[in-house]
Amino acid sequence: MSGAERIDPGQDPMRLEADSAELKTERPLRARWSIFGKVEVLVFAAYAAVVAFMTWPAATLVSRVYAVRGDPLAAIWDLWWYKYSFARHLPVNLVSIVSVPFGLRQSIYFRDPLTSVTTQALSIATTETIAYNVFLLLCFFFAAVAMYYLARRLTGSRAAATVAGFTFAFSPYMLVQGKEHLGLLSVAWIPVFFYFLLRAWKDRSAKMYVACAAVFMVMALFNFHYGLIGASMALVFVTSVWLLGRPWRKPRKMSRSRTWAIGVSVVLVVAGVVAIALARRQWEARSLFSLYLYSGRPWDYLIPHADARILGGVTSSFILRHLHGGFISESSLFLGYVPMGLGIYGLVATWRRRRRLDASDAPAQEDDEPVEATATRERNDGIFADRRIPCALAITAAACFILSMPPSTKLFGVTIYFPSYLMHMLIPQVRAYARFGIGVMFCVALLAAYGVARLFDHKSLARWKWLMTAAIVLLILLEFAIVPPFRSLDTATLADYSQWLKSRPGSPVVAIYPYFYGDDFQTYGYFFEQRHYEKPMVNGGPPDSKSEKLRQVVLSITNPATPGVLKRLGTRYVLVIPSLYTQGNHMNYVEPAQFNPLLVAQGLRKVAEFEDAIIYEDVAPPAEFVTYFDLGTYQGIVYPDGSAWHPGAHEMEIDIKADIKKPTICDVAFQAAATRTPGSIQFTLNGVSSGRLPLPIWPSDYRIRDVVLKPGSNILTISSDAALSPVTETPPITTIQAAVMVSDLQIAKKP
Repeated sequence: MSGAERIDPGQDPMRLEADSAELKTERPLRARWSIFGKVEVLVFAAYAAVVAFMTWPAATLVSRVYAVRGDPLAAIWDLWWYKYSFARHLPVNLVSIVSVPFGLRQSIYFRDPLTSVTTQALSIATTETIAYNVFLLLCFFFAAVAMYYLARRLTGSRAAATVAGFTFAFSPYMLVQGKEHLGLLSVAWIPVFFYFLLRAWKDRSAKMYVACAAVFMVMALFNFHYGLIGASMALVFVTSVWLLGRPWRKPRKMSRSRTWAIGVSVVLVVAGVVAIALARRQWEARSLFSLYLYSGRPWDYLIPHADARILGGVTSSFILRHLHGGFISESSLFLGYVPMGLGIYGLVATWRRRRRLDASDAPAQEDDEPVEATATRERNDGIFADRRIPCALAITAAACFILSMPPSTKLFGVTIYFPSYLMHMLIPQVRAYARFGIGVMFCVALLAAYGVARLFDHKSLARWKWLMTAAIVLLILLEFAIVPPFRSLDTATLADYSQWLKSRPGSPVVAIYPYFYGDDFQTYGYFFEQRHYEKPMVNGGPPDSKSEKLRQVVLSITNPATPGVLKRLGTRYVLVIPSLYTQGNHMNYVEPAQFNPLLVAQGLRKVAEFEDAIIYEDVAPPAEFVTYFDLGTYQGIVYPDGSAWHPGAHEMEIDIKADIKKPTICDVAFQAAATRTPGSIQFTLNGVSSGRLPLPIWPSDYRIRDVVLKPGSNILTISSDAALSPVTETPPITTIQAAVMVSDLQIAKKP
């Protein structure tokens, strides 16, 4: 045949017979890269089976979820509220059935718009439990699939890609965060983003740049943490690939003026970032405390996580003794010994390979393509076959590791600062830098894929490829696994008191005791149970709200003023759960607290009692006077005897709201005590001053007699010169320095 040989359309495009001698040029061979085949069917079925097993009982869908009693309680309640409000045509962003009578305002989308929209739509179409389970299962599955395709594109090996998918999707980070933070499971977008990032680098086309930017936006909108993590990883990765290519050896294409302009711009940007961070340092420094809690430590990556079924029993005692954040989920960053070993081997073996491959040193071969086509594919596949990628991944892993560290540490007496210190000054909304650990896991999973691919370059091992792959996967899963059903949360069973409340006619308002802080996990439990009885409750006010200020004066159910204040809020029933008092580690309630029904304030009449619940009816008249502890005051403390005390600085301001029609003469009584050393105290209310009085370290009675309280606000100022001392009674407020402790106020009208 004269001229160039033509390829029969029916032929496999991988099989090119010969080039035309007359053209004297080679037509580049293009390897067939099938997206889906028989192998993928089996591998993805294995992914689905492991997802169902590892997250059991999520696959049952309707009545239980893979979760613990913590943040998932609030997440499930949120999904229920969307369905509840949608069915009743209520405004979604104003939750009217909590924090009564003020309500709770919240964004429809929270911080992760696409996660919120997806789960909300699923909840409205089904139920909150099904929505939660479906989203969780899909996140795990697509994380494995997305990593599979990226690893296969990079290594050319289905076996290597299979290992990468299992390593990434079922890492301790995923399994542990999955039971606590549903919104952190959308990691599948990270490998998708990196695929388009590599395509954009390789093709240099506007289409790929736009696609890469679009995927990045989707990733950030699913979870803002992954937007920050993905951007940081991309910056380090691309810079590393570029520098590993030794661009200084290539012909200069830019003029010196352009080079200087770019350099000066970079310096100005860095200087601007540092200047902004330093300018914000003063008012942000106090919030650095949370960064030390929710950051990683080197051992988090190197020892099996505490919840591991196989090795966790060996390491859990060490981890719990060195738990820097109070939450195991932020410390579960273990990379696995098998993935780390494979990753090191893959990094070294890939870097040593010759640039020009021959048949004895061919790249990992796809199951359905000949060796010669595979070699040509690696030569012609641009950056996807670039040996710099494993090194760049290792550098990116190291960068993510450093970014996950606390703001500073001391080494041989010298303070060393980490990037999180600077980043927090710029984006104080981000607290949990330990989540950069998923970036380390991503890089290790890909490097492990390179290691598997290089293993099967040896002909003696290639014949046992899938058997060895199964063995590697099994070892990795044994290292990572949390075996069910230990993370099971029942969403369908009603508590006995919920059944009683549900049977009450109308919409009576409920107050639940202990009256925990709005962000306490037990408050989330109150929300969670509310889905069953569907009655409004006064609990759940957000921080710094009027509802939170009112909570401070009704912390103790023994306070004589509590029933009247609750009645002012519209309360009909008061539900007490005695077992919650004894748990400890809660803001406001000192351990070991204990509920004593004999001390319950008058005005509360018992109407029902269950195994672990007592329900009272509030028959007190609405309070005429309600106190608000405002300036210079901190979270109140309830002691085991039921007495409530409010820590204060050197000067406290208390607002007494009077719901009266005309000025009234009253007596205002309270107790006070110095926190550390004796001092003096002075208080002034509506122009009536006490003068300086002694303030001992034991509770002493104080009374303002015959003071005139006017309708509306009446400001009581309490000042003390006693020394400041840490308040250590309850764990969450150990850093507070207070000078004086003041009891609840008792206000009596004069006849």
